[in-house]
Amino acid sequence: MDDFNDILDDDKGFNANQPEDYIPPRPKNWLTEAIIVTIICCWPIGIVAIIKASEVNSKYNAGDYDGAQNSARQAENFTKWSAGLAIVGLVLYFLLIGLMVAADM
Repeated sequence: MDDFNDILDDDKGFNANQPEDYIPPRPKNWLTEAIIVTIICCWPIGIVAIIKASEVNSKYNAGDYDGAQNSARQAENFTKWSAGLAIVGLVLYFLLIGLMVAADM
């Protein structure tokens, strides 16, 4: 078993005996999607999504991996909620336009 651990102790710093040294991968920050959704769709929720998305990299770089993951999850949720509200708004808009056109006939 010692030979196996010696193999894992390579130049990259990975050591099977020290799991606390594990650095998780950087979570997706959703910044691009949040900006697009803010410009095209629902800007009040989009602004919150941009704020949460901008927190991801700074928290990750500070070593707050759980905080970065939490901010990434919140940015994703706000971005998707904003896009969903925009889609619902467009459907309602076209539905109302269709009803008004049908009422004029």
